[in-house]
Amino acid sequence: MRCLILPLTFLTLVAAIYLLWQHRFERSPGFSTLRLADLRAKRKQLSGVDWSGTELQPRLRLRVDPMHPVPVVARLDLPGMQAIDLLHLRLQILAINLTPGK
Repeated sequence: MRCLILPLTFLTLVAAIYLLWQHRFERSPGFSTLRLADLRAKRKQLSGVDWSGTELQPRLRLRVDPMHPVPVVARLDLPGMQAIDLLHLRLQILAINLTPGK
């Protein structure tokens, strides 16, 4: 009987994961995907934030003042979304050619 405890526990765990997977978050097909270009169109002038690049491939640069090394926080307005819509948000960031600062 003791030798069956580990396999039965494993099977119970697999069954629980399968059942919980059925209730995971999924992307709603009724909402569009926002790109960095969409956020650039609604941009505000924020200290420490520089926009560059083309309209199709914009770049966002966050600067830190050497005299005031405070973390830069940029709040971007998401067009067409209310506060309750931000309950589940997935963000993917790709960083290319990073150069370390001071």
